[in-house]
Amino acid sequence: MKVNKVILDTNALLIPGKKGGRDIFSDLEHFLGSYDAIIPSFVADEVRKLSETGRGQTKAAAKLALNHIIPKARLVEVDKGQRTVDSAILAFAQESGAYVYTNDRGLRDRAKKRNILTIYISQKKYPKKSRHPKA
Repeated sequence: MKVNKVILDTNALLIPGKKGGRDIFSDLEHFLGSYDAIIPSFVADEVRKLSETGRGQTKAAAKLALNHIIPKARLVEVDKGQRTVDSAILAFAQESGAYVYTNDRGLRDRAKKRNILTIYISQKKYPKKSRHPKA
């Protein structure tokens, strides 16, 4: 049985705290069946920073992610080097053949140009999967 790899970006990790407790793991199971949720170390670092320096709902969502979401996924040490977080996520997704779960429109557009499949929550609050072919 094929296990689909999915990289969760910071935006995806904040969804449960910003979208009324939405269960992102149920979304993944709905679309992919068997999956391996992966969080790059630099994404976890970004969430940790938001939990300390963020404000309002973002800070609360980051704390929720640190305590309840990140422990349910596989944390992978990834060196982002001099790349931006988004560029490092895309490079890691290409190297590993993984989907990217994000609601970040810019990241989704860049992923599409590289034929990386994405999962996101639509404006109607239903999860969607990109439809472009995977290379």
